Amino acid sequence: METPARPDALATLFELAPDPLCIAEIDGTLRRVNPAFLGLLGWDDTDVTGKRVTELVHADDRPFCFPGPGGHKEVVGTRSRWQCGDGSFRWLEWRWSKGGDGLVCGAARAVTDARDDRYRSLFENHPEAVFSLDLEGCFTSANSACGDLCGYDPADVIGRTFDHLVARDRLGAARVQFSHVLEGHASTFQITLRHRTGRNVEVSITKIPVIVAGKVTEVFGIARDMTTQRALEEQLRHAQKMEAVGQLAAGVAHDFNNVISVIRGCTEFLEASLSGNEDVRADVEAIRDAANRAATLTQHLLAFSRRQVLQPTLLDVNGVIEDLQPMMRRMLGDAIDVETSLAPDIGFVSADSGQFEQVIVNMVLNARDAMPNGGTLHISTSTRTIDAQCARSIPEAAPGTYVCMTIADCGHGMDEITRLRIFEPFFTTKGSGRGTGLGLAITYGTIRQSHGYITVSSRIGKGTTFEVYLPAVDIRAVGERVGHQTGGCAGAASARSATHTMSEYA
Repeated sequence: METPARPDALATLFELAPDPLCIAEIDGTLRRVNPAFLGLLGWDDTDVTGKRVTELVHADDRPFCFPGPGGHKEVVGTRSRWQCGDGSFRWLEWRWSKGGDGLVCGAARAVTDARDDRYRSLFENHPEAVFSLDLEGCFTSANSACGDLCGYDPADVIGRTFDHLVARDRLGAARVQFSHVLEGHASTFQITLRHRTGRNVEVSITKIPVIVAGKVTEVFGIARDMTTQRALEEQLRHAQKMEAVGQLAAGVAHDFNNVISVIRGCTEFLEASLSGNEDVRADVEAIRDAANRAATLTQHLLAFSRRQVLQPTLLDVNGVIEDLQPMMRRMLGDAIDVETSLAPDIGFVSADSGQFEQVIVNMVLNARDAMPNGGTLHISTSTRTIDAQCARSIPEAAPGTYVCMTIADCGHGMDEITRLRIFEPFFTTKGSGRGTGLGLAITYGTIRQSHGYITVSSRIGKGTTFEVYLPAVDIRAVGERVGHQTGGCAGAASARSATHTMSEYA
């Protein structure tokens, strides 16, 4: 027959136990703690006896730190941070058991600091926004990335409900998703947050319920900024659209060219059969001129679609710009100033001399039209290295060293819808009779066919900036092939002959 332990023996075990022990009432009020409890946390007995468990536990851990009045007598395990006498916190793993006398007994084990620091470091240094919410939807923790996502300091986020950060038109959807998580289901969804500056931030959020003893005690979340990815997807769709339009333009140009060849041939036969009828001869010449203009149009379509035959040479971009400056000043007139900032030793590029000069002339003419009341046109050059990360943000770019030519005006600018369409053939914002909208389409095709790419940024009332990137050529790799083909006066002469054509199609 077993002899029951005497009360004084149980009291001795309670006092001598090496692990923290406590006895609390059902509402969490501490009635007694052992010396190991006081020694581990650095409290005196009078400091903790009579206090509730929740007064000693970190605010983030209070919802699940104690079994509470409900439930059965089974042992419940929890992990929470307990405040020490010096104000710091220590992680303790507790096992709680309810007695028949209405008291709750608890036994704890300290969690090693190394483990705590490991999880804390993972939380704080995670590159994506990591946070936790209580059952009311209030932030109980947030890492620095979470603050960066919305423009707030993490300390300012804690205590706020997610309602304060979600865009108004998406608030209903966010609440539905939160209710779904409170039912115990993990959820990943897209939502729009409102940044502190007022702009919208598109994010993908994964919310996971934290379940203790069969109940959801809090919600853990990870948010990923989707703004950059959305922009990349839009750029990729635009590049695919431009490729499809280019293929269509190439097919139309070839078919159109065949028709023009017939018209030209018949015109020559008709002109040869005329005998002194000057009125008819004038009509035939008009037909021939129209056919020649149409042939030029097909060449521009082929340029856009990158089907034209280029004759690349090694070009000094600075030299081309300097040779074209007198012509540019005549085209721009007295009301527009030209400022150049040409970086020395930018190296050479491989491009068709005449086509590259047409690119410059075309963009200068567009800048002139964007500044009807005058202004300043800035032209600059530089060498830029595009790394793999930067190249991923521009679907048409490849890593490498580029010669960059920047042409910026201070004109009326354009909205985002217009900016996305400016390289489409026949798209123009100019009035009737002021061009067919092929100028920038040709520019785009020429640069892409030369293995480069072009970017454009614009703001209404602030002007537009074009940046043309062409792969830099290592002059040592080509040796004596350079010769004197550095975009000199011969190239400038070809551009002068093309000026009227480019202005017509700009």
